[in-house]
Amino acid sequence: MVARSWHGGEPKVASVSFRKGCCGDPIGSFNFSARQRLRTAAEFEHVYKSGQRFSEKLFQITACGNVCGFARLGLSIASRTVGHAVTRNRIRRVAREVFRLAQRELPALDVVVSARSAAREASRAELRANLSRLLTTVGERCAGSSRQSSRPIDG
Repeated sequence: MVARSWHGGEPKVASVSFRKGCCGDPIGSFNFSARQRLRTAAEFEHVYKSGQRFSEKLFQITACGNVCGFARLGLSIASRTVGHAVTRNRIRRVAREVFRLAQRELPALDVVVSARSAAREASRAELRANLSRLLTTVGERCAGSSRQSSRPIDG
């Protein structure tokens, strides 16, 4: 893959590496595939209606068990709460990264992460630390009950 420079000069070569054997296994790798995301309104609605809520200074998480066998993430970062698109996208990137790194320690849960207004001014390090603590709490409290509240989602 060759990336062209806008300011003239020599073309820069960007290396892309792929690991074998990790594409289909969401738990065996640190990938974050489409299978690990909550995507439909019905999936979000199920989590909101039957999930438990956990809060920290910067984030709120709603979580409930699933039948997929691995944790899935949904992001609900409201513009009214957080502000303009640059800030929302920064918070989304940090949340996806923290979840991607913590997914092996989480039980089979559907997790919806919502940002609080204090997240607007928080640094990346504060966002990471706050969400990591919250995901650890969710994992510990929901480890035994993740299968009990799970049911297939229609839609």
